[in-house]
This record gives sequence, C-alpha cells and structure tokens, in this order.
Amino acid sequence: MCQLLPPPKRYPKEDPPPGAAWTLVEGRSVMNNLFSEQIRGPHLKREFWNQVYCYDHTRDGTHICCSCRRFEPRNEKFVSLGDDRRDGRRICNDCFSTAILETQGIEPLVRYVLRFFDHLNMKIKAPIPVFSVDRGEMRRQTAGGTAPVHPDTTVLGLTMCSYRDITSVDKSRLQGRKIVTEMETYRFGHEYRIKILVLFGLPLVMTGGILAHEFMHAWLRLQGVSRLNPEIEEGICQVMGYQWLDWFEAVDPEASSSRSEKAQFMRNLKKTFKGEVENMLDGAYGDGFRDAQWAVSRYGLDHVIRHIIRHKTLPRE
Repeated sequence: MCQLLPPPKRYPKEDPPPGAAWTLVEGRSVMNNLFSEQIRGPHLKREFWNQVYCYDHTRDGTHICCSCRRFEPRNEKFVSLGDDRRDGRRICNDCFSTAILETQGIEPLVRYVLRFFDHLNMKIKAPIPVFSVDRGEMRRQTAGGTAPVHPDTTVLGLTMCSYRDITSVDKSRLQGRKIVTEMETYRFGHEYRIKILVLFGLPLVMTGGILAHEFMHAWLRLQGVSRLNPEIEEGICQVMGYQWLDWFEAVDPEASSSRSEKAQFMRNLKKTFKGEVENMLDGAYGDGFRDAQWAVSRYGLDHVIRHIIRHKTLPRE
C-alpha cells in the first residue's frame, strides 16, 4: 500500500513512449542549456520545462531533481536532502522553495487533503497520524513487505496497518547546500490502527498528491475493504492523487489564476507529476491507473468506488 517513483532511467537512443516527459530530437545542432554548450547530434528535450540537454547526461552522474526531474545545470547547485547514505536525493531550488521538510510542517497540507475527501463525501473521521520520513526509513518500513520493491525505486508514500516504530524527521535546517535532519522515533500501542508515511523534502503540490493516494488506502481500510487486487487498489488510489492535483489548483487562488513565475512553475510541476502517473509502466500503478481512470471517466468516481467496495473489481462494459 504505497506510492512509487520508478528508478531513474538510463534512456536508450530510441523514441520515448507517447506522452513521456522528454523527447529525443535527432540531427540538428542546438544549445545545451544545462552547460551552455553546443550539441551536435541526438539530444533530449524535457517537456514543460523547455530544458535541452545532451543524451550523455542521462548516464554521466549529473544530478536530477527528485521532484521536477530536471537536470542540475552548471550555474545552479541543487540541495542535498539529508545524509547521502540514508537518502541521497537532490532537489532544485524551485522545488525546494515549497518543500515539506519535517513532520510538523505537513499538518496544514493534511487538512487540505481531508477537505478534498470531504468534498467527495468521503469524510475521514478516524485520527490517522502522518509522518515525514527520509528515504532510509521508508526503505526500512517497506523491506519484507507483501509486494517486492526494486532497490532503486523511490517509495514516495506508505500506508501502514502495523504497530512498528516509526523514525520521522522531527526538525531540519539548511547547512550550506545540504539539509541536516534531527530524527525522532515514535512507538505505538493500539491507539492508532492506520498510519501514513510520506517522503520528506518534496514540494507541496507533489506531497499533496501523494497524501491523497495514501489517504485513499486508509479510507478503504476504514470501510472494511481489504485484500483487493493490487491493480484495483493502487489504480483507484492513483486516480485520487491525480484528481487532487486538479482540485488543489482549482481551490488555491495563486495556483489557479496567478501569472507569477512561481504559479507557472507550480502548474508545470503538477503536469510533470501527472505525466509520471500517466506513463508509469508498472502493472499495478500504471495499468491499474489507466483502467481505473477509464472506469471513472465512463461511470463516475462515486459509482466506481461503490462497485469496488461491493465487488472488489472495476465496473466493466
């Protein structure tokens, strides 16, 4: 019961899948806007960001922002999120400007996500604690789970129905170009049946989409729904995260109408995250999303969810 980001691709020199976040361009000379160098021959262009770069940067160790997926240019130093041995991610300055860096900082966003569920007449009344954790803690919590996770896959969120201890990011500070974290371990009895973990250091709009996905897992558990086929459960949870992104843009005045550079960046970031969801190749998360999205567009969200609760399948023609 988690949300995944696939391991970084070392792109082959072939056409990308339709709708991918980058495009291979053959045979004309362009300027590499990462390093202000001329590129002769095949190069890649990242959609939404108008970033052009040499194919070789996909395999030479150039840092990639863990959120917007842009490469680190020569004139900008990305921020390192915590200890490289536990985490190792980098984030660009634009994404870092709204990043959620500790557990306390996620609480206002949780309230926004719960409003989204209220709006859909899916009110969540049970107290569900949410924790910001680093990549090392997320790996620890997902190790030995029911679904195997590729070692290079980044788990973005996790819904837990166990009583394991959780070590979360309690405080953080920027030291140079690195986030230094202070951790706190929480131990649980039986007072909380469900808990949610979210990877720290991601921007607000992306974190909200992850939370909507995880709260859908929680909502299903609170309805007594369990043992769903992973494609059914992860698919409908992906749909909820996807829809939250559009809902948030509609209710947030700055995101919906502002022409500011920051607002445009947030809209592009939303498109990037939606593109990741739309084009994921994993069966449960990719095919599951596309099947659930088709069902929702055909029958409506309410009907699809009621059908899942009753029959544990998606409605079909």
